[in-house]
Amino acid sequence: MRDLKKSNIGIVIGTDTIRAAQSLNGQVLTGSVSLEEESPELTRALRQILASSPFQGRDVSLGFEGTSVLVESIVIPERQSHGLQALCEERLKGDPIFGDGRAVSGLRRCHQVSDSPLSNETLAILVAIQKTRFDDVIEACRELGLSVAGVEAAPLAAWRSWSGDGAQLRLVRSEEGDTILAGEDDALIFCSVVPRTRGAEGTILSLNRAMSLLGSDKISEIMASGMTETERETLSNAIGLSVRLLPDTEGDMAAIGLASEGVSLIDMTPPEERQIREKRRLRRVGRIMAGTAAVLVAMGGIVGFNGRLSLLEQKASMSAQVEQLEQTQSWLDGLNGELATVRTADHVVRTALPGHRMSTLLFHLMDAGTSITFEAIEVEDVPLLDGDAPRVLNITVHGLGETGVVIRDYVDVLIETGAFVEVRLDSSERVLLAGSDETVRFRVTAEAETR
Repeated sequence: MRDLKKSNIGIVIGTDTIRAAQSLNGQVLTGSVSLEEESPELTRALRQILASSPFQGRDVSLGFEGTSVLVESIVIPERQSHGLQALCEERLKGDPIFGDGRAVSGLRRCHQVSDSPLSNETLAILVAIQKTRFDDVIEACRELGLSVAGVEAAPLAAWRSWSGDGAQLRLVRSEEGDTILAGEDDALIFCSVVPRTRGAEGTILSLNRAMSLLGSDKISEIMASGMTETERETLSNAIGLSVRLLPDTEGDMAAIGLASEGVSLIDMTPPEERQIREKRRLRRVGRIMAGTAAVLVAMGGIVGFNGRLSLLEQKASMSAQVEQLEQTQSWLDGLNGELATVRTADHVVRTALPGHRMSTLLFHLMDAGTSITFEAIEVEDVPLLDGDAPRVLNITVHGLGETGVVIRDYVDVLIETGAFVEVRLDSSERVLLAGSDETVRFRVTAEAETR
């Protein structure tokens, strides 16, 4: 009987659905079940998804998407002196959903396209997953005896679902919203998730931002998945580029990306899960070696049994040590590569954004629809010592928003305009105004460079 050529089972944990995919002897198996947020329902849904198709094995790669995940492409400030983890914590500070220890987070620098118009920007991708949701999924996998090979954000994993050469701009549409991915060759440098509530305008805004990073002259078409022919034509007319759809047979890009081979951009696998996986592997090796020893005893008799068993145990122990050393060396090589990337990126820092008129900045600040009420906007002009250097405008926005999600969308819109060096939500608190429903008071600070 020939061996099955199978991949890990890629499982996407969405807001109200669980989707899965696996490559088995060149064929892609898929499945989908509805999901409720309660933990017992989560365990039952995982069991149902594994039984929905003839999936093989218990090795799974998990990906989170939807309201429990924040995926954001940010510009690392030129004056950033702390590490990436400190920048990640600072970015999430005060966030009503992901801040103050309520999320598992990670941040990764990205290689910029060398001849891009914005190649002097130091880019990074930030991921945050709600800790309660993260812990519930990991606990459900342990309860079912699943071996978790990796955990990451599903939108980032969609980049691995197909390959390409040169500058690429991709759009993956799902029930959760639109994921815009941009990169060069196999390297992902930009990712933006546009919820359904943002509509087509948010998608077009993110696509324009991605094209500015890659260089508009280098993009001839957009590769899209999960769209109808009508949606494709509408988007093509709105963006002014050809939109090419992948065949319907490709299936769920996020789940396929999780099931495919490749290194995740931001690996969020818990350390204790790695230890459990290693212990299972060692027990499996022990059982195999014990079975081999039994066969040798049956063939060779009792004479020399103790010596053979001792040698087999030594072989298993040494094999485990060699594999552990190889994993440690691979981890060390990855750290050295990241260190080299950081040192290289330090020479490619952003010098200055083009100057902005005050009217342009105020237009961006107040372009928030009817869901935001502004109380005050403070602008402080900070001239630098060097006359040739840009001037910095420190901007503070005080206002009221209907919900924390509305405020988060407002911050995302400011970031995607490209007019600000840094935008962050400093504080938010629920208040009850006289004669009105409960609302959220917030303070947003931003920096803009102008000449």
